Amino acid sequence: MIRDPAMRFWVEYAEAEGALCEAEAETAELILPSALQRAFALPETITVTSDPDVAEEGALLLTIGHPALDAAAARVLARGDVGRAFLPWPPPSSRASRETLLANARAAIGIDHGRIDAERDPLPVYYPLLRVGALVTYTLDDRFQECEDVWVDGCSGHVVSRGIVNAARSHAVLSQREAGVALVPADLSRAVGAAHAAIDERAARRASALERQAQLGLRDEQQRAESYYDEVLAALEHRRTAAPPERRPLLEARAQATELERRRRLREIAAKFESSRSIAPYRLNLLFAPALALAVDVRRGERRYPITLHWLVAAGCFAPLRCPRCDALETLVAGRSQLGCRRCATSAQG
Repeated sequence: MIRDPAMRFWVEYAEAEGALCEAEAETAELILPSALQRAFALPETITVTSDPDVAEEGALLLTIGHPALDAAAARVLARGDVGRAFLPWPPPSSRASRETLLANARAAIGIDHGRIDAERDPLPVYYPLLRVGALVTYTLDDRFQECEDVWVDGCSGHVVSRGIVNAARSHAVLSQREAGVALVPADLSRAVGAAHAAIDERAARRASALERQAQLGLRDEQQRAESYYDEVLAALEHRRTAAPPERRPLLEARAQATELERRRRLREIAAKFESSRSIAPYRLNLLFAPALALAVDVRRGERRYPITLHWLVAAGCFAPLRCPRCDALETLVAGRSQLGCRRCATSAQG
């Protein structure tokens, strides 16, 4: 596997566009189709590397900043990455039993005043996960770009755990689902909106951090400007004091103009160090993960509140359990009249 991520991206892109490739850890030999030859101004047969020593022997040094790499990235972003796929199902022998899932549910999911029971075997389903990627452009005394990638629950829109993301990324995806396995419906409107909000929140935190880092540069530039205008105004005041009466109005006017110029320049410097950002989505992947739908009853005495838990097979955990009333990710309470989070339970009692 190619170690350098930038070179690996370019080689994978070239292969997706029809190139033939033999790759090692530091080098790759490619035969490029005519379209890529024209697009990147490269010969038909080429050896690329991320090692400067190998590049001295005639290979193309393909590192961040190379025009071929930038052009491939621009094409990928312009084209976008939209679609849906399925994670493969493990062998039936490895699927957890009802008893195992029930034990895991009781250990992992706390429900105040309630006990989880299950009387039916779990059913195989596909559970939706939504991956959204965006290119964030920051402007702060310079312009640069960073990629943000967020995974959310395709039903609730809540950001999923790192464990679920790692499990999803560790498997090759399929274009077709296993026959006879139902899909848990995704709420794309909610999930996409939540993913955008998560990316926007991350970008806002990043922009704030950049502004804090830039404060030293802001203060230095402001101090230089202040010192410059102080010297100019001091010189004008000295000239005004020594000038004959008929020249003093002219020098006073120049001092006023200089003061206005100082204010304008200080505002300009402050604006220069204020960050701005724009978000350009380029990835929208709906990934259906193998899951086991476990129908359970949350019992409080003789009362039963039916809910369905979804065990994500690849991640080895349950999808987040949401309040059936307000969709909050909070501990549930089995009340006398309903099952809900503490806020909903309190509201019902009121």
